[in-house]
Amino acid sequence: MAVPGWGKVGLSAVMIAAAAGALVIAVDVSAQALDLARRAAARPAHR
Repeated sequence: MAVPGWGKVGLSAVMIAAAAGALVIAVDVSAQALDLARRAAARPAHR
């Protein structure tokens, strides 16, 4: 599952998908957002 944007909705989607065992790939232009994604169990894509 690719998640573009890491606001409240994107983070919620990742938490649910990761809990269900999905591979989650984060897409964002912000290094801080990708760090948040990494901590939420997503694999950050290169920006």
